[in-house]
Amino acid sequence: MPKLIQDKYGRSLKVLRLSLTQKCNFQCLYCAPTLKDKKLVQELWEKPAKYINNIRRIHLINPLDVVRLTGGEPSLYPYLAELIYELKKIGIPKISMTSNGMKLANIIIELKEAGLDSINISIDSLKPEVMRSISRHPHAEKALESIDLCKNIGLKLKVNCTLWKGINNEEIVTMLAYFGKQNVPLRYLELMNMGHLYGKYKDYLYLQDDILRDLGKHYSFVKLKREESATAQYWQTKEKWIFGIIANHSTPFCRDCNRLRMDSKGELYGCLSNSKSIPIADEAEGLERTLRIALAQKQSLQFKGSKLSMQSIGG
Repeated sequence: MPKLIQDKYGRSLKVLRLSLTQKCNFQCLYCAPTLKDKKLVQELWEKPAKYINNIRRIHLINPLDVVRLTGGEPSLYPYLAELIYELKKIGIPKISMTSNGMKLANIIIELKEAGLDSINISIDSLKPEVMRSISRHPHAEKALESIDLCKNIGLKLKVNCTLWKGINNEEIVTMLAYFGKQNVPLRYLELMNMGHLYGKYKDYLYLQDDILRDLGKHYSFVKLKREESATAQYWQTKEKWIFGIIANHSTPFCRDCNRLRMDSKGELYGCLSNSKSIPIADEAEGLERTLRIALAQKQSLQFKGSKLSMQSIGG
């Protein structure tokens, strides 16, 4: 059985996040600086064979637990079901996806049948006007329908809410009640120091302590044990509602990070704090060296951020 490749801190690669496209039907405030950028992305779709070949080779020398499909918006990728099916065939135990939910209605059953195990859907507000303001999409509220779709077919589901101070932080309490009553775990995300927000994100940052303070005024809750390498810390209310916080700024999770990223061109990133991609070597010996270089990009304690666009590589 191949051994996991480790860096000098003992961190290994167990989760690969694959960004299938830079295209997105949303242009969220925290991803894209302006709406006009939607027209700038010109991209040819990579066929699944290239991704499968690279991931198979990685999996053979360093067994993966999870491949998470991201974007841009991965539901725009035209070969999505085929890719999921092929990932299962090469033995990836868990296939996950992060989506804005807008395009799921016609494909979610096919994706589950192909082998999709779970999905995270980004819902940043329950107010239609605020959803449109954040996403800069005229019908963003339709994404809420995707929650029921996933529940109805029994697909494991979480909701992500990225907080932007002054825009949606006042909905923290109402969102927990809304999704808690549906037995859907909700995760609040602190803004990341990336892309057009690099060096400016603190102006809009709503911190973990702020979130817990707001929720504590209405609910009592207990802290749950953090799973190893988890990005989120979870709590449970007395109503048995589960919520988490991905507090990249407040409580960094670099020390046991087990993730690498692959972009839509098939190149690797060890950390979002480093904007330099690493081409995957063709030969087996070179591939192991590539993975070690990628692991060496990881920060020791604290995410430092970069000008790398969230839309180009996924969060």
